[in-house]
Amino acid sequence: MAATPEKSRPSAFWPLAVVVVPLVGLFARIELRGAENLPREGAYVLAPNHNSEFDPLIVAVAVWRVGRAPRFMAKESLFKVPVLGAALRATGMVPVP
Repeated sequence: MAATPEKSRPSAFWPLAVVVVPLVGLFARIELRGAENLPREGAYVLAPNHNSEFDPLIVAVAVWRVGRAPRFMAKESLFKVPVLGAALRATGMVPVP
């Protein structure tokens, strides 16, 4: 699947993806079904079931593989964690109280 413009130009996602995508692949087998139904451009809401603390990484890798750069709403307290908070801000995640 071809990359969308948001994934093809350099961004903060690239260095993170180099680390996160292979690591997630060690812990989870991700099978994508219905990816053709997701829009190639523009905003959309993806609402997966949340069963564990690992789920956001699984969903992020799946969205990355589809050719999109994922954006999540995350609880505001996560943005206060030194390294994690910097990564969340750099990748455009949205804090919610």
